[in-house]
Amino acid sequence: MPLRARLREMFGLDLRSLALLRIGLGAILLWDLGRRALEMRQQYTDFGILPRALLAGYGPQSWYTLHTWLSGSDAGMAALFLIATGAAAAVLVGWRTRAAVLVSWVLLASIQWRNPTLNNGGDVMLRMLLFWGLFLPLGARFSLDARRRGEAPGPPSPVVSAASVALLAQLAIVYWFAVANRTGPTWWDGSALWYALQFDLFAKPLALRVRDFVPILPPLTIAALALEIVGPFALFSPFWTAQLRVFGAVCFALLHLAIWALFYLGHFQAVFLLAWVAVLPAWLWDRVLPRRWDTRPGERAEAARATEGAAPASRWEGPAAQVFVALCLAYVVFCNLNTVRLPLLEMRFDRRWIEPALWLRLDQRWGLFAPNPPVNDGWYVVLGRLADGRDVNLLDPERPAGFEKPVPVSTSMTLHLRYFLIALELNPDDPRWAGYGAYLCRAWNEGHAGGDRLVEARIHFVRETTRLPAPARGEIATLHVHPCP
Repeated sequence: MPLRARLREMFGLDLRSLALLRIGLGAILLWDLGRRALEMRQQYTDFGILPRALLAGYGPQSWYTLHTWLSGSDAGMAALFLIATGAAAAVLVGWRTRAAVLVSWVLLASIQWRNPTLNNGGDVMLRMLLFWGLFLPLGARFSLDARRRGEAPGPPSPVVSAASVALLAQLAIVYWFAVANRTGPTWWDGSALWYALQFDLFAKPLALRVRDFVPILPPLTIAALALEIVGPFALFSPFWTAQLRVFGAVCFALLHLAIWALFYLGHFQAVFLLAWVAVLPAWLWDRVLPRRWDTRPGERAEAARATEGAAPASRWEGPAAQVFVALCLAYVVFCNLNTVRLPLLEMRFDRRWIEPALWLRLDQRWGLFAPNPPVNDGWYVVLGRLADGRDVNLLDPERPAGFEKPVPVSTSMTLHLRYFLIALELNPDDPRWAGYGAYLCRAWNEGHAGGDRLVEARIHFVRETTRLPAPARGEIATLHVHPCP
């Protein structure tokens, strides 16, 4: 195979894969908005746990967002959610695709910075897929835009550009830097998976069963590490490129499906499964899609020759845009190197060098359960004292107001509230504790009066330390007591 064709195969993305990426992005954005909408008043308004007056506890980026500027009211948030929903639906069906992706990216970055503690790696990857997708022809296939234009398949397949390289590289960056940050001994002696499965705050019921099969967990830990080290090379292999990329996608899909079955992490796994769909090669689609859905390889090669050297369909895919993308990719690698814990790769630059990544929304740090899975586990108990002296469970008023362990712990509160409390637990003097306590008072007393009025809110954490051969129950820590006005 000529060198140029080989490079095109190594660094190219198929238009059908990009179309599926667009459809998946639209669906996940709608899913994410639906989850956030259920907690909109609690998490994003001045009525909730983080009113704008408390945003000084974060960086200035949290203030300069649309979700902060517009309003702290329910109506203002609802308006932004409706706009984001419309943009996500447009991404899904491929209508005015580039504009819809841009609006979705801006609003997603905005809501993520409105309350940064709620985000995990899936949120970061979703934002980055939208960013790189801005510079790719996501609407060229299976879209209303393509139907409206009435054109044959757009640019030659595969699409090769700085943006295609960036999307491939972003996927590899996630796994390689995650491994580089897992410097703890549990990952390399094989016990990390056992400790991770003991982390009840995120463990699903299946994890409670799997963790009893102790002998199989060390080999699975080492196998997962080996896959994350070796597997991303399949994205750029110069030999058997298409076949190895499909094989790598299948292996990582199985890994993410296993994590999905074991842990509550929101849309984390769905985002990464979608990222692997985006890199599937033409070799696969030519074998599984009906003929009427696409051109055959010979017809596509003829179309490629006919359009060779043609100008990009949009300035978003033109030379200036691709130079910008290449610079952004280099900066993303630079910022990730600044997070690495390995001595040979460790780099520590002044924060001023990293600050632009926060403003460009390119900030990222990878390392699920790094450097080790946590050993400090437990569950939160949020109690309220009523005016008539009764205690109530403010997380779930239908449950008794006690310290019994919920089974499973991971369903005792929403994922976002769990992230918020974990972040606050690191600092008992954090002023956001008062914000959360005040919200509990407002939310309860809005619908209760007299003897049912809340006079005090108390947030506790029942500690449970994970140690082999079995976890040890610890003390009940009182994290915050808030008197209601």
